[in-house]
Amino acid sequence: MFRPIKTAPELDQAILSTYLYDALIAVVFVLIIVLVANLINFQRGKIDHSGKTRRIWLFVLMGLAFVSALVFDYFAWYDYIKVDAFANKYTTHMIVAPIVSMIEYFGIEQTLYNLIFN
Repeated sequence: MFRPIKTAPELDQAILSTYLYDALIAVVFVLIIVLVANLINFQRGKIDHSGKTRRIWLFVLMGLAFVSALVFDYFAWYDYIKVDAFANKYTTHMIVAPIVSMIEYFGIEQTLYNLIFN
């Protein structure tokens, strides 16, 4: 990290690190959404909009997790790739890794929801 990527093994290490760091970013954002969901109070009465508010925060934070993963990947590795062919290969993984982490984010969130409310 933070050094020029000029060889194939360095590129492979950057790709692996991309997936690992994006998964870590997704886990951090899941913990944040759990915190936010617990901070939103249930509203008393017939009409309870707290579930809608939690859902909105879920998707807002999921979008932030996606954008933060892309920004982190760009500044951590893509900026340091010196070979054009490597940059093209890394771009594919730089886009796929946040998508995979968002699937992980949504899967962990649904699992926690099922464990807590079922």
